[in-house]
Amino acid sequence: MMRPRLGFGLVLVASLVASLGASLGAATGARAQGRNEPSQADKDTARERTKEGITRREKGDLAGAVAAFAEADALLKTSASGLELARAHFALGHLVEAEDVLTRITSEPARPNDAARKSAEALRGEVMVKTPLLSVTVENKKPDADVVVTVDGKPLDSPAESHRMNPGPHVIIARSGTRSVTEKVVIAEGEGKSVKLDFSNAIEDASEPPPQSPTKADAQSRTTTKTSTDGGSALPKVLLYGGIGLAVVGVGLGTGTGLVSLSHTDAAKKLCTGQSCPPSAHDELGTARTTATVSTISFIVAGVGAGAAVAGFILGRGASEAPKSGFVRPYLSPFGAGITGAF
Repeated sequence: MMRPRLGFGLVLVASLVASLGASLGAATGARAQGRNEPSQADKDTARERTKEGITRREKGDLAGAVAAFAEADALLKTSASGLELARAHFALGHLVEAEDVLTRITSEPARPNDAARKSAEALRGEVMVKTPLLSVTVENKKPDADVVVTVDGKPLDSPAESHRMNPGPHVIIARSGTRSVTEKVVIAEGEGKSVKLDFSNAIEDASEPPPQSPTKADAQSRTTTKTSTDGGSALPKVLLYGGIGLAVVGVGLGTGTGLVSLSHTDAAKKLCTGQSCPPSAHDELGTARTTATVSTISFIVAGVGAGAAVAGFILGRGASEAPKSGFVRPYLSPFGAGITGAF
């Protein structure tokens, strides 16, 4: 009974090991190709972009075709998608970009019956023959001079070595400090060109340095300066209008409570006979004293408000235009109450 069970167990283990090995092999192959399996949505999008690229290419819009094929290839990274992108680059004269894509395709592990890969290998050989090469030599520079060479604005590492270039016009600049040498060249397909830049013919760069973007400190400084020139921001207005409002309220409250105090005082006098006053008169006198105190405090507040209004007016006009004299004061008359002043 034990032997059949043991045999069945060995078969099960062998099957598991084989399945695991197959899975590991598939995962290793995917990693070796440097990509993950695209989702169905990615495949659908890539298919649409490929159709768009073909349509644009047929209409002569090679730049649009490159953009569409590049989007499809970014999603799939297959030899077929890369081949379409490389062909579009090649037709547009972008030989360096086409060779880079073709090199990626041909460096991946070969798949059975991959016709696109075979076409990529053939096209890569043609592109490599047609891609121009450029080398740059700098002469008569100072021994310790630090020279930077750029081609079309891009730094060129190890200029004396041969570098792949797209055919057409190029601007080569060698710069050391404020001195530079410029050379314009046109390179044809399949041409190898060596350019010499002679620093004995260098010119002084008189161009203005590019304006630096304002820093946070500069922006804050400008904000502070603007606030100062605008009269100390909103403070003068707050003092002026707030002070006037406080003065008006203080005068109104002081006037009202003062009249109430006078009324209670008169009422208390009418209740008193000589030096004798009934309890009701005491209540009237207490109310009169309280309202008199409130009236006094209100007029003090009105004075503070008037002072704030004067300060706000002076700050708003600026020290150079400050008035020689000015005042704001509350007034009380039988015909009403308010504030008056001169500026």
